[in-house]
Amino acid sequence: MFSMFFGSGNLVFPLVIGQTSADNYPVAAIGLVLTGVLVPFLGLVGIKTFKGNYSEFFAKMGKHMSWVIPLILLSLLGPFAVVPRCITVAHGSFSLIFSDITLWQFSSVFCSIMFILCLDKNKIIPLVGAVLTPALLLSLAFIIYRGIVEAPEIDPSTLSQGNIFFFSLEKAFMTMDLIAAFFFSSVVIYHIHSRLEHYGVPKESENTIIVGALLIGATILGSVYAAFVFLGSSYNGSFAGVTPEKYLAIIAFKTMGQYAAPILCCAVVLACLTTAVVLCSLFSEFILNLLGRGRKIYALIISVALSFAVSTYEFNGIALVLSPILDALYPALIILTLLNIANRLWGYNYIKTPVWTVFAISAAFVASDFMK
Repeated sequence: MFSMFFGSGNLVFPLVIGQTSADNYPVAAIGLVLTGVLVPFLGLVGIKTFKGNYSEFFAKMGKHMSWVIPLILLSLLGPFAVVPRCITVAHGSFSLIFSDITLWQFSSVFCSIMFILCLDKNKIIPLVGAVLTPALLLSLAFIIYRGIVEAPEIDPSTLSQGNIFFFSLEKAFMTMDLIAAFFFSSVVIYHIHSRLEHYGVPKESENTIIVGALLIGATILGSVYAAFVFLGSSYNGSFAGVTPEKYLAIIAFKTMGQYAAPILCCAVVLACLTTAVVLCSLFSEFILNLLGRGRKIYALIISVALSFAVSTYEFNGIALVLSPILDALYPALIILTLLNIANRLWGYNYIKTPVWTVFAISAAFVASDFMK
């Protein structure tokens, strides 16, 4: 769960939040954990109450919404936003070692590896959990440790704690972890079902296993977020004139010198690859299910090709388009998650009107800001 969530945005936006918060980083960390950890894991719980069926989850918004909303969200998670963003962030770190590799060259290799890993769904979760996650955690732990040990004195903040808190809440939308949770949940539940059957574990243990996995994943994610916010606030004086996807590289080089490049490259590329593989696979399978026919390999080729094309717009170009979309969608998705959980636990049925109302208000605010 941690590796699937911890992708490109998670490597960038906690540092951006820390940079803005300065010595008020504890307040910023709380805001980030609320929106970036609690809300996504509520999304996992919400889909779990629907037995991993996200179509039924979204059908509460109307009959056709069972496929319209997933199509929109998976398109953003897949080839039109998050997967290309993963490629651009991974390239930013990889270029520290191989500076002559252009984005399109790196993207072509990254997409080829992603395509190969997506061919066998049953191997994705074991690969992520048993191989990629330990390597990712070790790399991140070393960077965080060195960053904290070498951290300079933190500058005082020029913003109020309230402004910083709400800034961190909003900026955490850009990680898109709630949206990812809707679809990761079905993957995780499928995997747990198959492992229970393989080892002969009673199905009654499933809820205990899932709750335990949720707590572990949330704890690791929250701890890494808090550490990244602190690092962003400590090293904010070094970020002048640097694009956000390179913040972690700045910290790594200041604290580890010549050893920074390979360690940082390993952490970032693994984080981006694990997330991109899962999202690309989810989008391809959804398209196949929506069409009701076709071969997976063709859907994967289309998904990978689109991801490659969008990645050429680079990190800032993708973020510029994505930010207003998420500002409009995210509040409504949070309300939908809470109301659907209430529906399953207590039989609450008044869902569509509150969600559409919140979406209309959010969209109006976004449109107003755009007009300015």
